[in-house]
Amino acid sequence: MNKYLAIDLGGTYIKYTIYDDTYRAYTSGSFPTPTIPESFLSSVLELVGQMKQEHRINGVAISSAGFINTRSGCNKDFSISENFTSYNIPSEIKKKYTLPVVIENDSNCAAIGEQIAGLGRQYQDYCLLTIGTDIGGAIILNGALRRGSHYRAGEAGLSLISRQGYCWKKAGGTSLLVQKVSQEIHQQIDGRYVFEHLDDDRILRAYQEWLEGVAVVAVNLILIIDPQAVLIGGGISEQGQFINDLRGQVFALCPPLEGEVEIKACQNKNDAGRIGALRLLFEALET
Repeated sequence: MNKYLAIDLGGTYIKYTIYDDTYRAYTSGSFPTPTIPESFLSSVLELVGQMKQEHRINGVAISSAGFINTRSGCNKDFSISENFTSYNIPSEIKKKYTLPVVIENDSNCAAIGEQIAGLGRQYQDYCLLTIGTDIGGAIILNGALRRGSHYRAGEAGLSLISRQGYCWKKAGGTSLLVQKVSQEIHQQIDGRYVFEHLDDDRILRAYQEWLEGVAVVAVNLILIIDPQAVLIGGGISEQGQFINDLRGQVFALCPPLEGEVEIKACQNKNDAGRIGALRLLFEALET
């Protein structure tokens, strides 16, 4: 049975899994995402080298934040840090290890992952929002992924949702929520802490303000695309209360949507992106 390395390049963590031809997972791990471009590249190359030696992998599938040109492998995202855009990761891996490599936007990968092994099998038209360090998005219409002319289709998290003075702002991912709550209670916390302490009025107020921003993004995406469902990925999707709260906020903002569109957590949770990237690798190997 052949083995493959699937990597999720996220803003906070780099996560990886070894799979076989049947999507069976063998081993997984993660480490903090380096913020210096040179360290970012060397960490990825070291990971590939280690997995090549230990598991004799036959290819690398990468799910990455950013606007990914799937033909060239370049990341042209203007909204993320330079560690993601300074190097052509697939080219660097191929040059060092002569392995087949594919790379795709992380939300697009998650949408494909749900399409082949999750809730996406139930729908022809759906959107996906990955809520992690920031908010990413993907669109599936008539069963096909829409990348857009500049590989930005579905990136609803970059949309501007409100104005404060002379500045427009966009909704933020869980990192913004954690930042808001940490400032409010003068204590450094993580996302799990938020949901364990929503009985604290200060935390609840910060959470509800953040939730409204996410709901505005979801409503606008729904009104533009008119999907059957919006699937939610990212670590926070495992919080059942968040999914219920988001659903309630979306329908409060736009009541006619209730009964017309479903809002659910991804079935594959945080693994959806790696599964989708692996699917794209298999398709590339077949051509």
